[in-house]
Amino acid sequence: MLALYDARGGVNGTLGWMSASGNDRHGIGGTYAVFTNGRIYSSKGGTDAGLGAILERYLAKGGTGGALGWPTSNARSSNGAMVQTFQHGRITWTQAGGAKATRS
Repeated sequence: MLALYDARGGVNGTLGWMSASGNDRHGIGGTYAVFTNGRIYSSKGGTDAGLGAILERYLAKGGTGGALGWPTSNARSSNGAMVQTFQHGRITWTQAGGAKATRS
């Protein structure tokens, strides 16, 4: 988690200051850290950050205990959209449509 946090600029980066951390036993289980501007999740599926509208949609869908499960990638740009994958689906964000979750 620290390596990803540092790669994103640490305190002065996209995540900001850490405010909480813990263990989560939903699904495959793992740990998480909550920051001013996002979260980092670490599990058997990898260590990935969640930010902005994608994170908001993910949390609204139940986070790690919801239908999408744990993150399996960081958000990436794809054909003018931002896409983040999860164990059981993806969230796609576009400026026109916002963040939409799709189950696989």
